[in-house]
Amino acid sequence: MNKYKEKFEFLEKDGRKKCRKCKQLKTIDEFLNNKYKDDVKHNHCRECQHGPYKEKEELEEGHRRCTKCGEIKKLEEFGSNKRGKFGKRSNCIECDKQFRGDNKDRILEKQRVYYWENKEAVNDRNNSNYKNNKEKISEQGKKRRSENPEKQK
Repeated sequence: MNKYKEKFEFLEKDGRKKCRKCKQLKTIDEFLNNKYKDDVKHNHCRECQHGPYKEKEELEEGHRRCTKCGEIKKLEEFGSNKRGKFGKRSNCIECDKQFRGDNKDRILEKQRVYYWENKEAVNDRNNSNYKNNKEKISEQGKKRRSENPEKQK
């Protein structure tokens, strides 16, 4: 064993290593490999590095736990996200509404800043969307005006 490994790995003569976090002597197998250095292990043991192993929770089919409120809810109560598990967001719709209500001013300010920084691209995107969906947009406007005559001038 070379001096570099002895100095930086804190190896004992019997092949054990001392974890820098929990200060316990453990076998080399209890340390993860360091991907940046060949033949060198991490300074923290697996347990200190990743915490105690958490067993996966078994939920009924079609249900999921909201990461914000922690409640188990039906998948229909989560918004869509094609990259998310089951094609749904991790937060339920209620928590998203709560967040948007609590942070309304911050969100509006971010939208304003984005618009002014990307004004041409936003306008081009809106114009092309209008050209591609002109009939659908005019139908939606007619429907909205007929349903809300009191809002008309």
